[in-house]
Amino acid sequence: MPYVEKNLTKDEKVIQKAKLHWFIYVRALVIFLFSFLFLNDPDTHGIGIFFITLSLALLLSAWIQTKTTELAVTNKRVIAKYGLISRQTIELNLNKIEGLNVNQGVTGRIFNFGDVIINGTGGKQSPIKYIARPLTFRKTVNEAIES
Repeated sequence: MPYVEKNLTKDEKVIQKAKLHWFIYVRALVIFLFSFLFLNDPDTHGIGIFFITLSLALLLSAWIQTKTTELAVTNKRVIAKYGLISRQTIELNLNKIEGLNVNQGVTGRIFNFGDVIINGTGGKQSPIKYIARPLTFRKTVNEAIES
């Protein structure tokens, strides 16, 4: 059973779940394609193999990150869980949220992903990176706060 569902309190319901964007895999893909520049030359073949190995490690890391990250907005709080072996959670009650910021670069605007930074009371900031459709996530949190 997923972390979010296991940790819902009485009368708490999930309003929206969010996912990490597929763009998290791009770095591994670029390095993989870059490795082919070195594979044809026997003198640089080892470098090409190194870059292929590196890209596969980055791909595995990104896959684990997408499979072990849970993001949800409930009618009471925002929940984010990261990690496979060690776990990091961010759980902010809706009444403790002072604001949400969305950071999107040019690439994020084009592909519709970005970082959401939740500002809690006491000046605590909780960043959630590479969220797909971050403006929708922010809108859902704001609507949950208002209701």
